[in-house]
Amino acid sequence: MSTKWRMNWSADFGGATFEQDADMRRLTTIGVGGPADVLARPADAGSLAGLLKRASEFEIPVRIIGGGSNLLVADDGVRGLVIALDSEPFQRMEFSGTKVFAGAGARLQALASKCAARGLSGMEGLAGIPGTVGGALRGNAGGNYGVIGNAARSVLCMDRGGEILVLKAKECGFGYRSSSLRNFVILGAEFELSPADQEDITLRTRAVLQEKMKSQPLNERSAGCFFKNPPDKAAGWMIERMGFKGRRVGGAMVSQLHANFILNVGGAACGDIVMLAREIRKRAKIEFGADLELEVETWGIPEEAWAWR
Repeated sequence: MSTKWRMNWSADFGGATFEQDADMRRLTTIGVGGPADVLARPADAGSLAGLLKRASEFEIPVRIIGGGSNLLVADDGVRGLVIALDSEPFQRMEFSGTKVFAGAGARLQALASKCAARGLSGMEGLAGIPGTVGGALRGNAGGNYGVIGNAARSVLCMDRGGEILVLKAKECGFGYRSSSLRNFVILGAEFELSPADQEDITLRTRAVLQEKMKSQPLNERSAGCFFKNPPDKAAGWMIERMGFKGRRVGGAMVSQLHANFILNVGGAACGDIVMLAREIRKRAKIEFGADLELEVETWGIPEEAWAWR
């Protein structure tokens, strides 16, 4: 840890807890990565604001982690402060008629299930997607059955100075696997859903989950879909056509079930994954003329690590 950031993080931040040199392997779904200098778990929004203000005062880099999906952390770890929004206030869900407020730390699976149980349609497409509401909003998660941004009415955020603001959905810049929320800390969102037969919604939710389980390695260690789909072809189709299914570097392997998933099949290092992904990008450019763009977020990995020329 940088000496510059060795401060008294155990000082009162409204009940926040701290861990130094936190193992990122246990905080990510793919299970790789070196330590984070400091991992903080704020107790509530006030506690979070205090952390952000302190980090800003000392120019400490800040990253937010939710469920740890869609994230690849460098083997050297990540410098600065990592904040996990997993305390109860950040996981709350409140229902009012056809509206639901879900905190940034709420699990997508739990949200989809609770909406179905209340006869509210609009979240069925999130079944099978790991992670939390905050991460899903930031990357506008979803697929063939819709994206989370379609149901969002407003997003509750905090800026890096600790000030709270509410953004209407049209102000969030939702696009393909993207949004304009990256400069904010997402606290939660209000969603507008549609009333429907509870049994029908439950059946649709289960059908979506079952279909994904047949076509995606949901029970394996991965970061989710690794590359964004180019405009004219699916990344998984391209990778499969290039013969990469089952290709392995160290403990990293391209899934035999869905080629756009890179798995940690045991003891993988981030470097193994980067090397495998770099070879995929090289071949995609040569064979299809496609520049595959990462869908996963990366922490601490320099841009040149992905260069194959």
